[in-house]
Amino acid sequence: MKRTDIPNITPIECQDELTFDALKKLIIKARNANKKSENAQRMVYQALEDMCIDIDTPSKAENADSLGDAISCYIQYGEFGLKNIMNEVREAYTKE
Repeated sequence: MKRTDIPNITPIECQDELTFDALKKLIIKARNANKKSENAQRMVYQALEDMCIDIDTPSKAENADSLGDAISCYIQYGEFGLKNIMNEVREAYTKE
């Protein structure tokens, strides 16, 4: 028996190993996607460092105190907006 659509199965069907295996695969997929995201974020911070931009530069973002935090919030939640992030990066670059 193959399980492909976990939300549509009954509680009894949830107890078989195929369902647990499907869930395990989803968890592994999510973890791998998170690893890729973390790596991409490290690359962003490395690029800023290569440009001599301090990620601790204060930010105008609502939920972030620094440029690094603002970038992290944008990457994870879409907050503050890419245009605003790039404006702050340009400002930080011209301060150096």
